[in-house]
Amino acid sequence: RNLPRIQSIEGRADDVLFGYLEALPQPLPPGVRCAPLGADAAAWRSALASWFAEYSAPQPRGDPPDPLADPAPRLRAGYVDHREGQLHLRVAGSGPGPPLLLLHDLPGSAAAVEALGLALATGRRVLMPDLPGCGESDAQAAATAQRSAAALLAALDRLQVAAADLYAEQLAAPLALELAALAPGRVRRLVCRGLPPLSPGARAALLPAYCPPLTPRRDGTHWLAAWQLLGDREVAWPWFERSREAVRRRGAGLDAATRQRIVVDLMKQPGSYAQPLHAALAVPLEARLAALETDTTVLLDASDPRDAGLPEVLAGRPSLRVEAAPDTATGLAAVLVRLFGP
Repeated sequence: RNLPRIQSIEGRADDVLFGYLEALPQPLPPGVRCAPLGADAAAWRSALASWFAEYSAPQPRGDPPDPLADPAPRLRAGYVDHREGQLHLRVAGSGPGPPLLLLHDLPGSAAAVEALGLALATGRRVLMPDLPGCGESDAQAAATAQRSAAALLAALDRLQVAAADLYAEQLAAPLALELAALAPGRVRRLVCRGLPPLSPGARAALLPAYCPPLTPRRDGTHWLAAWQLLGDREVAWPWFERSREAVRRRGAGLDAATRQRIVVDLMKQPGSYAQPLHAALAVPLEARLAALETDTTVLLDASDPRDAGLPEVLAGRPSLRVEAAPDTATGLAAVLVRLFGP
């Protein structure tokens, strides 16, 4: 994690994984080098001895380069410290516009909103964290929505963001509402793509099955379970429901490449990937919505069972606006540009 010394990724020509050195991203991060070696075992041992000697030699420590501080790359990633660990953060774009914080749906990771973030990173920074317990962000000892909101505030502080626009996908929306309640002056505008059920009983009913255990198995079927979960989530609500009423009649969902990246992120912490969902579903939604002071828009699809009944329930609330959710990624980006403004 942002280590200050040179890191080597090496491979021997007689290793079955040798060819994958070519798949490393280019350019490599600062301080990382690729070292392809021949098949000679003596040369390999000599190279290892040289690298270990180089690493153990006295070096000026200093501070490592901070990838989050570099405005040049289109997309960069790094870590932000908070009281309970580190938050992994992707950052896209730069410029004078108000920064935009994107919260991915649950379970998941920031890989799910990366394409959207890049589309919106024109004249502003877009911040895309893995929520605590997801991907490469540390899990919390006792997860609560308030603690997750505090971790997000630490990220804003670390990047010297006085106020940001905030977008949250579906089951992460309660965490966005918690952040707006905890620090209302730090959230300029809020847009939620959907909400969990407002009824505490309906939310509690999701918990036992929505994030099943992904305990590693010798036959590798835990990977298939995670892959299938994400696919079923696109076509049914809740994803484990098999009734006709649960069918989500919508366009194409996650593409295969993004779905694969999210599965890999889930498997980085299979024991804690459900943590932020449990925290989000414990938020008292009715109370948060009633006390809402932040300029807020909720995007809903009346034909989607995920949003069933919400348009009518939310229509009479003066604290927020309800709009029809676009059915394409391009349409969503255009709506967010309009709602967040310059």
